[in-house]
Parts: sequence; C-alpha cells; structure tokens
Amino acid sequence: MFRPRTVLTVILAAAAAVLGPAGADAASPDRSAAVRDLEASSAVRNLSLDRVSGVVRRAAFDPAPAKSLAPGADVAERAEAFLLRHGAAFGIDRPAAELSPMPAVVDRLGHTRLAYHQVHGGVPVFGGRLALHFDADGGLLMAGSTVVPGVRVERTTPAVSEADAIRRGRVVVAKQHGLDRELLVVESAELVVFNDGAIWGRAGEDHLAWALELGDGLGVREQLFVDAVDGRVLEQISHNEGIIRSIYENSTSNRVWTEGDPLPYQGSGPDRDVEINNLIDVAGHTYTTFANLSAGAFLSWTGTDSPMRSYYDRTGMTCPNAYFNGSSTSFCVGTATDDVIAHEWAHGYTQETHGLIYAWQPGALNEAYSDIYGEVVDLLYDSGSDTPSTVRESEACSAATGADLPELIVESPPELAGQLAVRSGTFNPAPPWSVTAPVAVAEDGIGLGNDACDPLVDFPAGSIALITMSSCLPDRFATPVQNAEAAGAVGVIVVNPLNDNLISMTGPSGQTGIPAVFLGRSDGDAIRAAVPGGVTATMRSNADGSLRWLVAEDSTAFGGAIRDMWNPECLGDPGRVTSPLYHCAESDNGGVHINSGVPNRAFALLVDGGTANGVSVAPVGLTRAAHIYWRAMSVYQLPLSDFRDHVEALDASCNDLVGAPLPDLLTGGASGEVITPQHCAEIGNAMLATEMATWPSQCEFETILDPDPPLRPEPIEVFAESFDSDPGTWTVSNVGVHSEYLPRDWTWTQNVPEGGDGAAFFAVSDPHLGNCRPGSDDQSGVMYLDSPAVELPRAARPVLVFDHYVATEASFDGGNLRVSVNGGPFELVPGEAFLFNPYNGELSSSASNHNPMAGEAAFHGTDATTHRGSWGQSQVDLGAFARGGDTLVVRFAFGTDGCNGMDGWYLDTVRLLMTPSTRTGGTRVATGP
Repeated sequence: MFRPRTVLTVILAAAAAVLGPAGADAASPDRSAAVRDLEASSAVRNLSLDRVSGVVRRAAFDPAPAKSLAPGADVAERAEAFLLRHGAAFGIDRPAAELSPMPAVVDRLGHTRLAYHQVHGGVPVFGGRLALHFDADGGLLMAGSTVVPGVRVERTTPAVSEADAIRRGRVVVAKQHGLDRELLVVESAELVVFNDGAIWGRAGEDHLAWALELGDGLGVREQLFVDAVDGRVLEQISHNEGIIRSIYENSTSNRVWTEGDPLPYQGSGPDRDVEINNLIDVAGHTYTTFANLSAGAFLSWTGTDSPMRSYYDRTGMTCPNAYFNGSSTSFCVGTATDDVIAHEWAHGYTQETHGLIYAWQPGALNEAYSDIYGEVVDLLYDSGSDTPSTVRESEACSAATGADLPELIVESPPELAGQLAVRSGTFNPAPPWSVTAPVAVAEDGIGLGNDACDPLVDFPAGSIALITMSSCLPDRFATPVQNAEAAGAVGVIVVNPLNDNLISMTGPSGQTGIPAVFLGRSDGDAIRAAVPGGVTATMRSNADGSLRWLVAEDSTAFGGAIRDMWNPECLGDPGRVTSPLYHCAESDNGGVHINSGVPNRAFALLVDGGTANGVSVAPVGLTRAAHIYWRAMSVYQLPLSDFRDHVEALDASCNDLVGAPLPDLLTGGASGEVITPQHCAEIGNAMLATEMATWPSQCEFETILDPDPPLRPEPIEVFAESFDSDPGTWTVSNVGVHSEYLPRDWTWTQNVPEGGDGAAFFAVSDPHLGNCRPGSDDQSGVMYLDSPAVELPRAARPVLVFDHYVATEASFDGGNLRVSVNGGPFELVPGEAFLFNPYNGELSSSASNHNPMAGEAAFHGTDATTHRGSWGQSQVDLGAFARGGDTLVVRFAFGTDGCNGMDGWYLDTVRLLMTPSTRTGGTRVATGP
C-alpha cells in the first residue's frame, strides 16, 4: 500500500524555490536526456535531483509498473537491466566498470536491497554509493544515490605512498592535539577518489587521495584525506561518536565487570558505583532496543553480536566528555547517564548501518540519530531522573534547563500589535506564568528617573512597568524589578538603552514575585512613545519542568541538559533549517552538534505531536516513530545522505511499514501498533515544520578575502608594481629557527592560482618539507619580501592596496604586513589599520607551533570548506605610521612552522595611493576557517 505521490511532492516543491537550478557541474546533455527519460516513466512516483550535479539523487517507483523498467527473472537481473538502461540518469555511464556490488540484504519485510560502491579505475569513490530496493514480489521500490558523476581523475596510481600519507597525517593531528605522533594509531588507510565538495553539498574537484583514520584510543579520532599526488591535506573530519558487555576503569588492564557477573555495586552507593552500573544496564537496554527494532536481526552495534566494551574514567581522557571511538565507548566521571550512554552506542549502530560521515548535514543527522535513540532508551527505561515527563506545549522550553524563552505580545494599539523578541531573567518566578495589563512608564524621580533604581513615584498599580536598564545597586536587574513589585506592578519590561541586543538578565532565583523580560532599544522606544495613548501587553512563559526530550539532563559533568530536542532554540540550536541559529561555519565539523537540532525537533514532534513553524503535526507515538527511523537508518540512508535525503528515506520507510506488524520496543513481541498512510502524512508534516527539504541558502561559504573591494576616492598613485615581469628592485631575505633549516625566499612566478592576473611573487608553504622535529628536519622560518623605498609626497595620507591569494595550513603558517619609516625598524601593521580585507585571525601560540611568527595576526588558512584560497584585495590605511615627506618601505612577511603546508601566499599588484581623506569606504572583518 503506497501513499499518493502528491504528499512527498508537496515537501519537495516547498524546497524548489530555495534549491534553484543545478550548479555549475549540472548533468551533461547525455545525462540530462537520461534523467528526462526516467522522469517520463509512468512508474515513477517521485524523483529528486542532486542540487549540484543535476543527476537523479533518489527515485521512488510504483513497484508493479516498475517491472517494465527492470525486467528479469530475479532481482539481480532486474537490477542489471535497470542500471544498463537508466544508470546514466544517476551519473553512472558504464555500470559494469563503475559499480562494485555489495552483499544483498533481505529484511524482515522480505524486501531486498542491492547496494553498490562507486569505483573509478578500480579505486573506490568516497561516499559514492547507489542502492536499489525491491519489494517482496521483486518490484522496484526505490533507487537512491550519492554517486559522483563524471569523475575526473586521470591517474589511479599514487605518487605519494601510503606510508608517506600516514606520516603527514600523524604530523597534522599531533600538532593539533599536542600529542606525540608515535602514539597515534592508524585505524584505517585506503586509496580513494575524493570529491572535495561532496561533503559540503557544493561543486568540487576530484582527487586521488589516501583516506586515513588516526586515533590515540582516547578522545582523538581524526579522518583525513591526503592528496595522493601532491601530498596536501584535502579535508579533515573529527570523530568521537547474545550481548557481551565488559566494563573497564582507568585502563584496559583494570576490567571491573564482564558478561555473566552480578552488578558490581549493589544498592545506592557513591556516584562512581552508580555510573558503572549504568554503563552495564544501559548498554543492555540499547542492545535490546535495537534487537527489537530489527526483530532480532541486528544484534549489538555491529549487527553480528560483537562485544560492547565501555571505559569509565579512562586515564588520559579530556573531560568532561563521552565518545564512541569506532570500537568502544568511553565516559568521564559525571557523564555515564542513560541517554548519554545510549547516545554513544548509537554512534556505533550508525557506523555499521548508514555510515553517515561526521560533517555538515550528514554529520548533523549522525548526531541526531544518537540523540534520538538515546532518548528512546531514556523514555523506555526508568533509569534516570525522568519525572516529570509531560508533553510540553509546542514552543515551550523546559524550566529544568534554566532556559526560558518568554513572549511579549503587544495587544494594542493596532499599529504596534504583535510579538516582540525578548529574553528572560534567572530571578523570574517559576513558569508557567502569564500577565496581561496596561503598560506604564516607571519613574522614581531620582537621577535618570526611569531606571527604577529607587522606589517608584505615582506608579499605577496593576500595570506592567516599563524600565530603562541602568547600574542599580545592589543588583542591576533584580533591584528595579523589586521596586516595581513594591509599587504594585504585575510585570516589568526592561529596555536596553544602547542598542537592540538581547541578553538574559541574571540574579539569584526567588528574588522577585513578578516576571520581567528584556527588550531591545527600538521596540522599547516604540512602546514608550505610545504609552500616553495607551498600550496593553501580554507577558507569558510556557516553560514547565518537564524532562522529556532533554539530552544529558542527569549528567553532572555537563551541568545539566546540553540539548533540547523538543525546542532546540531554547538552548541555542536551530529547530528549522532557515533559523538564524543554523550553523554555517566549518567549526563543529559544519554544525554536527548544533544543526542536529533540526532532525531532533522533527522526531520529537512526530512522537508527541504539536505545531511548529505554522505546521501542525499529529502524534504517531514512540514505537511507530522509532521503527520508521530505524528503517531509514538501516535500509535507505547512505554515508552522504543530507537532510533532503533524510526526508525521502523516512517517506520510503514509512510506506514500506504500512500495515506491517511492529515488534514492541521493550519485549520484542507484537506491539499491537500499525502504521497507516495517515501516519506517513504526519512524517511529511514534521518535515515541513522543520523545513528539512529546504537548502540552507543563508550558508554562503566564507572566503578569507572578500572579492569585491570598494573603490578608493580621488587617489594619487605614488607607487605601483604589477609583477608582470620580474622586478629587480624588490628585496628578499629569510631566517630559519634551527640549523637544519633550508633557506628559501619569495620567488617570482608566472604560475599563479586561478583568478590571478599575469605573474606574482610567491611564498611557498610546502606540504612536502620538514617533519617538525627540531634537530632532525624542522623547517620553521620566515621569508621577507621588501618593497623599494618610496618617498611620500607632502600633505597626503598613504593607503596601501594589494591583491593577494592565501592558502596555508590553518593556524600554523601565515603572513602579515610590516612597514619601516625613514629607515627605522619594521613594525607590524595591526588589523585595525585595514580598511578592507584585514587579517582573518592569529597564528597559534601553542608550544606545538614552531613558527617564529606564532601568536601574531596574519592571513592564514583556506577558504571555508576547501583546501584552496581565492584572490582578493586588501586596503590599508598607513596614516598612523607615515605621512607626507617620509620614506616608506613595505614588507610582506610569511612564516611557516616546521612541517606540512598548503599553497602559500601569492602577491600580485601592489599600489601605494595618497588620499586627502582618512578612512573611507566600507570595512569587512573576514572570517576564515
């Protein structure tokens, strides 16, 4: 039984305007024709395209008519026939050469999954996967793909050996974490084709690369992709994600419990004893939950009944933390609580099913699946502080988190009516609370008058007091609220006198009996101006004390809940894709923890029902939701599945399960619950409410240098160098740190990165040079490029303008600008002097950075989500250093640490302008990786 195609079509259509046309690598004409041919088939229920390549990402079929698309005696023959005819629509032109089959899987519904690794010249393509799904009658249900079409890698024999790639990977990870590189264990090393844009959902380049996983067995587990041709690091992803259990404390030599032993600690003992018991119990609960979800087919985290090993208070851990390291879980003291333990084990189940990478949207799904099943186990078993577990109102926060998002609604006058953004106070009464009353300006007749630092004068009791924030004693926030309360106010609005920034007001709880909210200046001024004519407002908070959907609420090491799945915004995470809280930077691996709020919110809505973003979702219950998500996880999702793929995987999973018996999550017996088409419609509603199929168009990947500089007004050019030919008037020099340093200078080159004009000077950041071991081969040093001396005309202010390209090892290598005036010493030009495109950060000052420029402001790193840079122009006001009549020398200094690198620093046209004005034009503080 299948849901009508219109339901998913509505979800996908909602995203169409945001997605727009396919990107620069859109499908070739031949593939476009293949896509149209497939789309025209009457067997197609719905079809979605990859937003970058334009090929088919996922296609769902009505299985009976689909047999005409895939004829054959069995599913293997049908799969072969389908791929021969329609493979090009998915970016596979030669199925026999480009696909390597994986073992077929038949699930409890009798459905067959035939999956394939994409290969190029016999080398696997990272993340390239295609899967065909057939129903119990052999009809084609779905085809899903994360294929990289038209791979452009000419050679499949590496120039960089596996050993050399591992050496470089160890150097990088050791520097980042301050470790001895010899302690890093190589967990895996594989030659792959790696597309450097696939992870981030953008167009990228194909590389032959070594995919490495390095770890220390503790909190460090890093996945690196090292170019197998030139040795640069292309990408890095940080990881730290019958039943046989074993528990170790401190180290592998101290096993405190193994399967078959009684619980080591009886009754209520110290926290340590309770937490070790938790590790045993909750691993068992997790094992049972997934076994029941799979009707006994998937046992333990590998599916093959592998041991579940956990470490408690492991020596060498960085705390507070808890993690899955690829084979076991580890927990700091204070983190071994029910949902955290199940969360970490769920990472293992993810690793062995859909294998979601730990970056960007796939990583956010990875993290969300752990939150989801951590909470499923928490809700099923009473092993923590789970009371109260009441269903919250749709937008409510939990008072248990200390987070409260109150509402301020202006009821009248009509021109001001509506909800205003506000923040709460920690001293407020325990929610829920609600107040509707007229607003009156509070006056105390002293000093500023409206700050309520003193008792109020002539205040109309029963009103909401409007107060301007000041520095009241003894408490800047609670004191004016107490004064308003004493005058008969029923609520307080505190207005920011400076700007529209919102802050949470602090103060000891229990200080006030009336609520207060904090409002920005613009809204406060509008209310103040309208008070003489009458303003009525409602202040309310729907927060309650429910612990339901809080993540790590029992974990003392984290200080309480770290995420709120019901309303992620309460703890600073997005609950929908277009939320301003959606994380768009490379930090947090592209938002794996932060953006998990979106799928978390969808699951919680689906279980309990509610309204979000104007969309109502009826509850389907925990059992149905858990089964639908497990099927998406174990059957339909792929390592590079993003949010939109998640929508379609859930849609397919729900349709598969319509009418099928669902095992009980606790007992494994019949639950008595079934899934209907209406439940599948609620899946669609939850996805719409969280905008899961919408591309985060607000995420424009940052470049180190803004490519659009402002024009300088009325410049007088006193010096210019284009570097179109080798200028003999520029001076180069260098200095090393250690005796083994190999002298190297800025060099003139005609081989410039894309976007450059003609030739340039170049300071190399060589990935092949050095090993960061002083006395062996530490190549730390600085290269200097000095301009000719320029005499400045009088009565004018100097502005330096230069075009450049930056791509270095982030934090360890980089360059900056220095000047010498009238033959004096060179001084570092600070970032504040830049009118446009200033330094994007500082070089690491850690002991592991041997760069002589460590700790200095510099241009460093690469453009976000890439291993490359791009060209831009910096403009610098040198008026603080030199004036008319002075002689000026400009120095470009580029420092490197003892090993590893990227491209380096390219310097193109340099111009020295004189302008009568001071600072003109816009400024932009660039944010690099």
